[in-house]
Amino acid sequence: MPCPNCTGFEKLYGFHLEKNAYYMTQVDEVKKCCPSKVYVTEITAMDVIFTCEGKTFRMNKKEFYKSSWRLYDSF
Repeated sequence: MPCPNCTGFEKLYGFHLEKNAYYMTQVDEVKKCCPSKVYVTEITAMDVIFTCEGKTFRMNKKEFYKSSWRLYDSF
């Protein structure tokens, strides 16, 4: 059964959060002004754990949804 909280985020923000995928998101420690390409390594009930430029970061799941978008492979 899907999590009602995550399903609400998916409908509101238009993407499904998955680990082992690339996203663009704002990481103040990397760049203050522009989004950075990040790789999601783990998703917990409350947080998203991702890497960017060789460092690991943790962000609240709701904040990640609000500040991110999914990168898809083009065919």
